[in-house]
Amino acid sequence: MKQTGRGRSAVNLAVAAACALTACPAHSFAPVARPLSPSPSSVSSAVVGGPTTTTSLSAIGVFVRKAKEADVRKYCEDGPSESVLGLYKQIKAYDGSGDDGDASGELQSILTKRKGTISVVAEYKRKLEGSGFVTDILQPEILSPVFREFGAAAVAVLADERMGGCTYDDVKAMVEEQEEARGDVPGPLPVISSDLIVDEIQIAQARDAGAVAVTVTYSVVGPEKVEQFIKDARALNMEVIVNVA
Repeated sequence: MKQTGRGRSAVNLAVAAACALTACPAHSFAPVARPLSPSPSSVSSAVVGGPTTTTSLSAIGVFVRKAKEADVRKYCEDGPSESVLGLYKQIKAYDGSGDDGDASGELQSILTKRKGTISVVAEYKRKLEGSGFVTDILQPEILSPVFREFGAAAVAVLADERMGGCTYDDVKAMVEEQEEARGDVPGPLPVISSDLIVDEIQIAQARDAGAVAVTVTYSVVGPEKVEQFIKDARALNMEVIVNVA
């Protein structure tokens, strides 16, 4: 394939953005069967804002979590779309009946397909830590096929605007471009929404954008919330990558 100067730049940027996620398997933390909290009278009241979990979280983790909770609260006050609300209600109605918590999901199988090999998850973000926004970052639909053609096993979109500069619109754009490769070789890659999850409404947002998995940061939410978010994701047939770094 002949590459133009722009094509070579895309490849270089893709290689620079590609990274291997260091995370537990999707079902490392088996959810404990317990009833969900009572359904709130409004979505905004469901946003996490109460006491922290019993785990001892770091001061930085608590600060980051509270900042994200404020973002999610504002999103709920502004009014989620009907499709996101429908998925949110599906999460709240899920009781885990017939759920096989030990079953490996499709993404987990892809990332751990052969012992002794490395699976690369390409990460897309518009902002680099310590350096601000990347002014010449290419759009998701341009980099998406590059990730696929150069051997990535999956694509993670850093959907936290504060950390990665991306939104769920970027997740959706990445999913849509990958779907265009349906029936081709290589085929479409699974897309992971790599947001800082503090509330189940974000899981609904990720699913609405077409993501097959979300990331949950153990040090930010603690073990009880990790278990709950795994259960919430299963309600929408999604997988969870637990970040324990």
